Amino acid sequence: MFSLGNLKRFNFGISLTIRYFAGSKSSKLKLEYRDISREYYPAVLKHLTHNFFVNEPLMLTMAPTLKCSEFMAYADKDTLDMLGENFSVMAVNGNNEIAGVAINHKVSSGDFQDARDQLHTINDENYRKLLKLLYDYTLEANIFECFQIDEYFELHMLSVDGKFRGEGIGKHLINDSENMAKKHGFKLMKSDATGAFSQKLFKSAGFEVVHEVLYNEYVDSNNKPIFPVAPPHTKLQLVCKCLD
Repeated sequence: MFSLGNLKRFNFGISLTIRYFAGSKSSKLKLEYRDISREYYPAVLKHLTHNFFVNEPLMLTMAPTLKCSEFMAYADKDTLDMLGENFSVMAVNGNNEIAGVAINHKVSSGDFQDARDQLHTINDENYRKLLKLLYDYTLEANIFECFQIDEYFELHMLSVDGKFRGEGIGKHLINDSENMAKKHGFKLMKSDATGAFSQKLFKSAGFEVVHEVLYNEYVDSNNKPIFPVAPPHTKLQLVCKCLD
């Protein structure tokens, strides 16, 4: 097994899919938005396990095998690495229950290529094929050259608990993440919208599509989709917003 420390947080590359899961809509919900501090790390991992990884469109294509693989060990380690950068934000209710999170981190020029070069060292097949898609499509976008930058702020994962749907949490977390990026002097904010809902949300927040991959065109040697994502999700979009 390769050292996760060497690749840092670039192993698990899905930046975002926001999903509103089954659950009753709350009314007059009072939420507090704050930075994610260390004491919340275990609760954040639990939230992602029960809300993001079991419902995200790409993950659903691998669901039957995820429980018996190393996938979650990789993902949890990468999430903790990103949380340690202190760029991530969350929403909590009056009972201190996490309603939603935005996991953010910095990406520097060369990071994805370095990680791409080490894909062969990853033992988990699902993790490896997911990263190959994400790395290749990100490198194709050539973000650093196109925007003439050396680093950017990435909203890596956005997750909202279904019990709190309809409260505008996703929109608020994107806005808070953007403010975090500006506070730290980033000129560009980027994310990967893997589903129809997140794509609509980012468009409304002023993000533009820089690159995309249609799931039914990303195929194996037998011309079968590697990720047979179910409708209404049809494509992976790389979205960016200039912060100047």
